[in-house]
Amino acid sequence: MFTLKARTTPPKRRFAQEPSDDGFWQTIHRIADKHYVKVRRLVTGFWDKWRERIDYPRLFDNILANNIPAATSTIERAWMDAENEFITDLQPALLQIATESFDATTKQQIGTILDVTASRAIQEWGSRHIGEWITQIGQTEREAIRQVILDGMRKGMSAEAIARDVRQFIGLTKPQADTIARLRASMEQAGIPGRKIEDAIAKRTRKMIRERATVIARNETIMASKQGSHQAWLDAGYRGEVDLNTARRFWVITPLDTCTICLPIPGMNPEGRRLDEPFMTPAGALMSAHAHIQCRCVETVKI
Repeated sequence: MFTLKARTTPPKRRFAQEPSDDGFWQTIHRIADKHYVKVRRLVTGFWDKWRERIDYPRLFDNILANNIPAATSTIERAWMDAENEFITDLQPALLQIATESFDATTKQQIGTILDVTASRAIQEWGSRHIGEWITQIGQTEREAIRQVILDGMRKGMSAEAIARDVRQFIGLTKPQADTIARLRASMEQAGIPGRKIEDAIAKRTRKMIRERATVIARNETIMASKQGSHQAWLDAGYRGEVDLNTARRFWVITPLDTCTICLPIPGMNPEGRRLDEPFMTPAGALMSAHAHIQCRCVETVKI
């Protein structure tokens, strides 16, 4: 039996790198782990494409002309160009994860074979989730880059320096970009040679981008795996393989430790929930056992 320890943030290790009393907990996470590297590469590749497709001469001219709307429009066009390819690549990757989880659930848990291709709900979830996620991340990232331009102009930075920061900060959140800006300022004030500053900034930026891509990939892969499993149970219920009135799903938290958000959830749902009924959580009613970014909890079902 494992002793749980509450954490304020989820640990950074890979999902399946810890033991569990629940064998299916491991199955869900192994599926996510298998696709994690691919999804991380898609995320970093998207940022690379966005960076490469910016019309830097036009951006440079717009900054020189102090034309902020035109400068941000240049960023927007490059984003939309890269975004289309990213969605095309990411959607089948996440649906593959959900499909494998769907299959594993039907075979290991339900004991029957259901045709995942017949589950329109998984397809609909993939389209809806990616659309919502792209909208959210797009707003966050484009706003961060717009703010880089505005801050640079306000500080009287050269057009070259602003364009450099735009290119360098793609893939970072606004707080991360602020951290890099403070690092640069402190090194300049310390009289560190320019070449050493640029090398240090490039190294720190790459590290932050890798870390952010890791968080995104972990979150998206485990969410897709959990979604496939959840939909398998629902499909089984709708087809009469499982009794929707008596089957109960339970929130299973991380075996060794869990965050303070998830720790009370099993106790908030002691009798479980119906297959089509949301869990009660500190974050509100949730249909999926995913309460926060990188949430490693899963649901299990008793029939």
